[in-house]
Amino acid sequence: MKELSNCENCGKLFITKSQRVCIRCYKESEMLLKKITAYLDKNPKTNLHTLVAATSIPGKKIISLIKKGRIRLGPYPALHYPCEMCGAPVMNGKICSSCRNRLKEDLRKAEHAVIHEKAASAVYSLAQTTNRKSGDDGEN
Repeated sequence: MKELSNCENCGKLFITKSQRVCIRCYKESEMLLKKITAYLDKNPKTNLHTLVAATSIPGKKIISLIKKGRIRLGPYPALHYPCEMCGAPVMNGKICSSCRNRLKEDLRKAEHAVIHEKAASAVYSLAQTTNRKSGDDGEN
C-alpha cells in the first residue's frame, strides 16, 4: 500500500511503499556509490581520508553508506571509520571490539549487582517475615 512519508535525507514528502528516501535522494546516493566504488576498485588500499579527498564526498556520507551495508569493507583493508566511543578504527558496527568488550563487561557487572541487590532484599524480607511469625518485630 502506498503511503506518504518524509525522506530521511532531505525531508521532502514523497509517496512510498517501503523505501526511506525519495527518488531524487536515492538516485544521488546511487551516483555517489558508483563514484566511490569506481575509485576503490582502482585504489583498493585507500583509506577514508584519501577517499574523501579524491571523491569530494563527505566522510559522514561514506560512513553512512558503509554502515548501511552499501559498501563492503572486506576488499579494502585500509578503509575504516572511527569508533563512536573512542575513535579507534572500525570496519563494522558503530564501536570497536575493545569498547564492545568493555560495554559487555560493564553490563555483566551491572546485572551481577542487580542480582545481589535483589537477593539481599529477599533475605531481608524473609528475615522480617520470620521475625514477625516468631513474635519478634525487631522493636525492644
